[in-house]
Amino acid sequence: MKKNTSVYTYSYVALILLIFVANVMMAQRIQSGKIIYTAAYIKANEKDKLPGGLPTQCVLLFNDKLYRTETRYENDSSIAVMITDEAAGLITQLLNFPGNKLAVQSKIKKYYKGQTFKLQMMTDTKKIAGYECTKIIITQDDSLITEAWYTKSIVRTGKPNKAFHNVDGAFLEYSVALDKNGTMMKYTATEVVEQKIADDVFQVPSTYKVCTQKKLNRMLGARFF
Repeated sequence: MKKNTSVYTYSYVALILLIFVANVMMAQRIQSGKIIYTAAYIKANEKDKLPGGLPTQCVLLFNDKLYRTETRYENDSSIAVMITDEAAGLITQLLNFPGNKLAVQSKIKKYYKGQTFKLQMMTDTKKIAGYECTKIIITQDDSLITEAWYTKSIVRTGKPNKAFHNVDGAFLEYSVALDKNGTMMKYTATEVVEQKIADDVFQVPSTYKVCTQKKLNRMLGARFF
């Protein structure tokens, strides 16, 4: 597997991208479409060198209780894809290995198990991608502190973590802490497109073989150790 930003960090990125609270009776709010984010690496120390293989862009596709995130990395043509089906309670990661395409499935509760978040709702506001946003301070695992900005103009039904149930909208900017020194990845929405997303976008392609995380770990162990 590539990218050494760690599975833990990647899962947190996915979690933030998928957190939206349902309110389907309010038709004026965007119910389906895509959000395009740019990614920027924030160094705690200006003298630190940039690590390789950093994400440069993330696209979130959403439609009712189905979500798909597509993350692109620098100097790499491949895309990291994660599909979430809340109705089924499943998260699927699409992985490409030489000669082997795998769809690794995990239960949502198990995937985010052990991660804790505390939210402090603020009154600060600013516009991002043309939408009015409100600030939130997020404390992860009682030590990593970051901030996020959400808009009430976009609605989603994702609730992978109870701490975010009261966030009435979609995050258009957020930071992901990579260490306790202030190093982080900052994701900022540059475009929001309201459109119908077909359900087959959220299905596992027929060219992929479905397996569990446990089976993948066994395969990687046999390959690299």
